[in-house]
Amino acid sequence: MGYDLYSLTTSNDIHPNQSTWWSVLRLATQYGWEPMGTEKPTWEFYEGFCSGDWDGTYFSNDGQTVSSVDAQGIADALELALAEIRRPKNLGEPKSESDSETDSVFSGPEGEELVKWVIDFCRKGAFVIL
Repeated sequence: MGYDLYSLTTSNDIHPNQSTWWSVLRLATQYGWEPMGTEKPTWEFYEGFCSGDWDGTYFSNDGQTVSSVDAQGIADALELALAEIRRPKNLGEPKSESDSETDSVFSGPEGEELVKWVIDFCRKGAFVIL
């Protein structure tokens, strides 16, 4: 399963797979993002699938909205993570939990580009998760 993230302010969209999206949100949380919760889908097509109470999840693709403030929070946290990803590691230095996450998923040039890609997208404001 993958996700389609559509910006509500531009024509931009990104399409991370499930593992990537979950890892990005976990990384953002490790670097200070405090999730506000998503807004219940308001698109007529999706409302029928999401009737009742909404739990604010980021991990479904039901058409929920991530607010602009929340998107900025994700980007801010990922900026901090990016600085850590870029920081040279000393071989004798003990690893923290966040080091393990950044090393395993976001190491190397591809990992750095992925984080920058999500930061750029989130800086554009609110988006919908489909």
